[in-house]
Amino acid sequence: MAADGAKPLRLDPLWQEPHPVAMPARAVGEGYCRIAIRPISDLRDHPELVGVLGKRKLLSPDDRVAWLGSMLSGLSARGLDLALVAALDGASGNRNIALLSLRSAWVDYYQGGFTSVVIFDLTLPEGSTSITKTIRARATTTDFLGDIRSRAESSFRKSVAKALDEIAATMRSACRQ
Repeated sequence: MAADGAKPLRLDPLWQEPHPVAMPARAVGEGYCRIAIRPISDLRDHPELVGVLGKRKLLSPDDRVAWLGSMLSGLSARGLDLALVAALDGASGNRNIALLSLRSAWVDYYQGGFTSVVIFDLTLPEGSTSITKTIRARATTTDFLGDIRSRAESSFRKSVAKALDEIAATMRSACRQ
């Protein structure tokens, strides 16, 4: 683990897209996929820790609820009409229901390269046809521009964006308009 005396690094308070997202093509008259979703559950064993870079810990932002919520905005950018709800009992209206959990988020640094891995669990509980899927996404960057924290952040953003692409595609395929 990181040396106790090394000052830890912290990810940005809000997740941001690493690049512009192209909206998925829709057929004429097709609506957006309407989803009722609770805030992302953080199921990591150590939710404050995202990696160890050399001898320095890489930490989640202080406000992890806002940070995880900013990741949900990435689903909206991918063509989903999200309604954030506190509970899913009767609050979904005519929307599909989705549960999303962050099981793992880790950034590693080795010989100048950064590898970031995120694992989300997605559940679409639609009666007897419930879908549960584990989504793993990995991004590796070897750029040498910027400081170690910003390069780690860049790798992390890319892995989350890849995961959100797959999450959105899964939600759209299960969506009833």
